[in-house]
Amino acid sequence: MDLARQPNGNPGSPKAFALSLRPRSTPAVNLSGGWYVLSILAIAGLYFATARLGLSLASVHTNVSPVWPPTGIAIAAVLLLGYRVWPGILVGAFFANLLTPVPVATSVAIAMGNTLEALSAGYLLGSFGFHNSLDRARDVFKFVIAVLLGT
Repeated sequence: MDLARQPNGNPGSPKAFALSLRPRSTPAVNLSGGWYVLSILAIAGLYFATARLGLSLASVHTNVSPVWPPTGIAIAAVLLLGYRVWPGILVGAFFANLLTPVPVATSVAIAMGNTLEALSAGYLLGSFGFHNSLDRARDVFKFVIAVLLGT
């Protein structure tokens, strides 16, 4: 939080400290009306496509991959567009897992887990005071820690 936006410009006040720990709920991009639906569909499609790419690298089981690029897509979507893009992550993950040899209930559970990991990483980054631009070394460190804890 900028000093200019803190109450009375006093960065040491308890109220300013409490406000700085609150996760940012406003997305970097304004999604309203049709743009919201379009973004959900785009995220679902991108998640699905990168999941298929990740699953093509699977060697032992057809539904377990050593590389999972969709997680990066999901975390980036949450950071850039906000928490409300979770349906796109859920739909993309569900259809990606539906095409593997697992039961439908398992596909639902995996999709819910994939969605929750992106949301939890986004929440942790927001509560750490993370800057999306990664212009500071401490933001890179916060990103690595949040991603490790969130996923």
